[in-house]
Amino acid sequence: MAPSQNTPRLAVGSVTRSSRSTGRRSTATPRGDGRDSEPVTARDHGQPGRPAERESDLSVLAVVDSLAQGGAERSLLDLAQEMREHHIITTLATLRDELVGFSAEDLGVERIRIGGTTAPGRMMDLRSHIQTGQFDLVHTTLLASDITGRLAAWGTGVPVLSSIVNTTYDPERLLDPRVSAWKLNVIRQIDGWTARNLADRLHALSQGVRDSATRALGVPESRVVVIPRGRDPDQFKPASREARDTARLGMDLDLQAPVFLAVGRHEFQKGHATLLDAWPAVLATLPEAVLLIAGRPGNESKRLADMVESLAITSSVRFLGVRLDIADLLGASDVFVFPSHYEGLGGALLEAMAVQIPIVVSDLAVTREVLGDDAWFTPAGDAAALAVAMVAADERIDDAVPAAALARFLDRFTLEAVGSQMAAMYREIVNTAT
Repeated sequence: MAPSQNTPRLAVGSVTRSSRSTGRRSTATPRGDGRDSEPVTARDHGQPGRPAERESDLSVLAVVDSLAQGGAERSLLDLAQEMREHHIITTLATLRDELVGFSAEDLGVERIRIGGTTAPGRMMDLRSHIQTGQFDLVHTTLLASDITGRLAAWGTGVPVLSSIVNTTYDPERLLDPRVSAWKLNVIRQIDGWTARNLADRLHALSQGVRDSATRALGVPESRVVVIPRGRDPDQFKPASREARDTARLGMDLDLQAPVFLAVGRHEFQKGHATLLDAWPAVLATLPEAVLLIAGRPGNESKRLADMVESLAITSSVRFLGVRLDIADLLGASDVFVFPSHYEGLGGALLEAMAVQIPIVVSDLAVTREVLGDDAWFTPAGDAAALAVAMVAADERIDDAVPAAALARFLDRFTLEAVGSQMAAMYREIVNTAT
């Protein structure tokens, strides 16, 4: 069976955080309980520290909203672990104490829980950690962390890199009925000002994200570096027939049934409503088909559940919730479906490419950038076209398309290759700043 995503590459049984009140580190459980541990070193107090005291020649504080199960969070954890191979130690700072899907063993890195119940309070607490002098670079990911991290590092002398992971301000965002145009514009103004004035560099996951960021935020292209996400091919690889059958039996799936898989949180962006609209037409051709939807609940959860009831498809649709065994789910499936309305890159796409199964995907500039022509493309939001493509992908004559997608993944999107690019960018930013 393909290795599960639940198996960390560099695992530890606990995470640690600095305690300013005791001058010692405390070992934290997933619930936040702690006990005194080893004394902090000179480096923890902002002093240079002898080489023997330093585990690395670069120390990065990675700021993210939370460690809720999701593509950006998973990618950040994977990158933090990969950076060890480049003698770069990453400490994670989370604005919210939320551990949905990730246990302490999954982290493999030190974690700081930022205190404060308000945005200014969190910003000031984060700033206090930056001012210790322990970190050479602040790397922010996701909007709230981008703005908070930039403001927190302002005037400290520590350079800031912000990863832009989505096309947040493109017109497609306004298709979501929950998004207010005027509120989004206010956020864009704050995001743009802090990006232009407080971030040393922006990192975009794709050329499409880079183009969107330069338009919306007013940041020169010269300050935006494009480096994609990466996945470990040892964790995601084509499954044998035996592994496929074992995974299916474990989920009580018929060995001969056509199985379709979608991965993503329950939000408008991910297009699950279009997928459910398409499903009855798929069943008309493939009556034994099963649809698996893995991902954490969100704003669309109730709507999706209501759709399953109204379309009378409850017996063939399964909501799996948060899963860490995505590699196994992919290995058990016949077709991966990615019907997003917009995307920054799509980490789940990389995983499906690595596992070498057919991919049906919305025809977006970013998905073309990732996949080339190696998928079945449909217009975003077009349920009828999506159903036709899903059936066609399941009834493929050979595996030439998914094989080409795997080759593309191995050429461009392995964690090792991406990690080398990120490590080089980290060092370049720090060296330029000093």
